Amino acid sequence: MGYVGWNDIKDRLDEFANLEEDCENFGIRNSDLAKCLQKRGDCQGYLFRCLHCGKLRLWGDFS
Repeated sequence: MGYVGWNDIKDRLDEFANLEEDCENFGIRNSDLAKCLQKRGDCQGYLFRCLHCGKLRLWGDFS
């Protein structure tokens, strides 16, 4: 779906399949998302929609 930062997802947290698991998979704590996740920043988020359940999934990359 595209690149995201915290401001892009903070009002959609209930739409995620398992945000805590997504965070663990790319090496960040869920509680650190608000201060770390930045669109085009050092911790870049990538938003996906699951084709099976329709829920959102998050992946991240660190520079």
